[in-house]
Amino acid sequence: FFCFTPEGMGLYPLFSFVIINMDIQELKIVLKLLGQKDYTGTITEIMPNHKIKVSTVRNLCEKLFNRQYLDIEEKIVTLKITSAGKKLLQKKKLPEELNPLVLTILKACAEKNTVKPSEIKISPASKRNELIETLIEKGWIDIAEQEIYQVSLTEEAQEFLAKEFLPEGNGNITLSKQLLINYLFFMRKYLP
Repeated sequence: FFCFTPEGMGLYPLFSFVIINMDIQELKIVLKLLGQKDYTGTITEIMPNHKIKVSTVRNLCEKLFNRQYLDIEEKIVTLKITSAGKKLLQKKKLPEELNPLVLTILKACAEKNTVKPSEIKISPASKRNELIETLIEKGWIDIAEQEIYQVSLTEEAQEFLAKEFLPEGNGNITLSKQLLINYLFFMRKYLP
């Protein structure tokens, strides 16, 4: 909407807002999240249907994250050794801070181009993960690949769904009864 002003007879917006709509699969992911506790779920919990690939769901979640509709948590899929880590292993006398568990991780990363954390034989897994984080911070190993495993609906997304969302285009949208229920409960909770 624009108006003419006496000062310059130019066009100025009366108000401006941008509505970025979602495609149907993105909408179904968001509606699935509305049915989860604290609007948070794993990738497998929010899959729009059983036919869609997990990789496609991750891509859709990344798009929603880029539009600030989702917060994401990622997990490490594979690790690789850095040049600093390689140099460290090549030293004849290793620093005393390198305990056998740290060496196990460094050697596992050096043996292959990339290694999954689960392939590094250190238990408990929490100790292994703690050591991996330390080695990443020191720059001796790096994350080769990570993937989204959990997502949460942001405040911006909740406001968008409650106040701005309107489906675009012609045709019908097919939603399950459960997705509709999720949306209705959300609207009842959101609106005073």
